[in-house]
Amino acid sequence: MRRGWPPVTAAENIEGTGAERVDAVRLPEKLRRAGAARLVATDQSDPRAATERFIASAGDHGIDLGLMWGVVDRSTRVREVVLVVPGAGATAMMFCSKPDRRAGRDDGHAARVAAIRGACAGIADAAPSRVRVMQCLPEPHEVWAHRACDAAGMTTIGRLDYLRRPFKRADAENDPGAPPDDVTVRSADEIRPEALDSTLITALERSYVETLDCPELSGMRTTDDILASHRGTGVYDPALWSIAYVNGEPEGCLLLTRCPEFSTVELVYIGLSPKLRGRRFGQWFMSHGLAQAAMHAPRHDVTCAVDARNLPAQRLYERLGFTRFAERCPFVQAV
Repeated sequence: MRRGWPPVTAAENIEGTGAERVDAVRLPEKLRRAGAARLVATDQSDPRAATERFIASAGDHGIDLGLMWGVVDRSTRVREVVLVVPGAGATAMMFCSKPDRRAGRDDGHAARVAAIRGACAGIADAAPSRVRVMQCLPEPHEVWAHRACDAAGMTTIGRLDYLRRPFKRADAENDPGAPPDDVTVRSADEIRPEALDSTLITALERSYVETLDCPELSGMRTTDDILASHRGTGVYDPALWSIAYVNGEPEGCLLLTRCPEFSTVELVYIGLSPKLRGRRFGQWFMSHGLAQAAMHAPRHDVTCAVDARNLPAQRLYERLGFTRFAERCPFVQAV
């Protein structure tokens, strides 16, 4: 795949419209406040206060305001801006400025595209060892963001459904029974530390075979990076990570993590190799995981995100009482 966009400037002839040439730059320190204002202030009743709150809290949330790319006009007004927030596992999230409704119309498409391209090109130099995949997660109704990500060359991977299942006291006492005779399940804290990562990587890679869950992501990151991303979500607790073995070989895993700030347990990942599919083991595995969550994080709801196209997973979650509470439309770009 492409290493990233060349250090271009542009949105020349975007969608064949003959749009003006637009330059995107990494915002210098003197323009960061203006960039922050453009990100947060368009739909706020008190734009100045909203900007100050965002700047003051940025460091607490791991946000580096030096990782903003934008389009600046001749009067040094920041027209459109993209903020990049690197995360665990060589990924980074992009946040794009919204159309400024106070202007009465959205004329920022070309500048938005240029800012996205500039960020994808620039992050390779700004954080060369930290980011391999850029992501943007607009909501379905944010058509302006879809158009910009698409025009900037990012790949869309359908729709993610965000699901929630309320905490049930009975989960802690719910015994799903024994797994199939050829299957054993162990938690990560039962595995020798020196063998844990290789075991998890084997289970993950086998679960990716013919996966229905965001197959477009295949090959964009190493499995080591993916494991680091899973481990970097929430508060890692090996007691909440389970590995399924078939005849002694790791063939699947279920990874849960506590997110105390939201009073939830997130199902970070569940995946099974072909050896475990079609056996209704997924429901047993999830019931086992929900019991573990109820014991280790009582009174916490369980949340997850699932590819809307993954119908077997959708049906499983529905049977277990999950309901959708949000949707996002992911776009990704390898850098």
